[in-house]
Amino acid sequence: MKLDNLLTDAATLKEIGQRLASKRIAENLTQEEVAKNAGVSKSTVERIESGNSTQVSNLIRVLRNFSLLEALDKLLPESENSPLEILRQKKQKKKSRARKSTKKTTNSSWEWDENS
Repeated sequence: MKLDNLLTDAATLKEIGQRLASKRIAENLTQEEVAKNAGVSKSTVERIESGNSTQVSNLIRVLRNFSLLEALDKLLPESENSPLEILRQKKQKKKSRARKSTKKTTNSSWEWDENS
């Protein structure tokens, strides 16, 4: 199953759990070995693999155990600017807006009336 925005949270968790279980089996590891290596309980690994919710920190530990943490960097790349820098740039853009001129300009030039 492809992970996309149309999946429910439950379906997404289940798919991630199945993929991690497949990875564990492919590496010929037991849930207990993964739990020990990741620093989580066996029941946490069971919960993740069955598609139940878990703390993000536990998921990160399991991903790290499988050397999959780098995938998160591709998923959420660093922004080029920090959030504070983005806010500063927005403020500068607001300050540098061009304002309409309040002076009225006319196309005709003013001349002295010499007949008066």
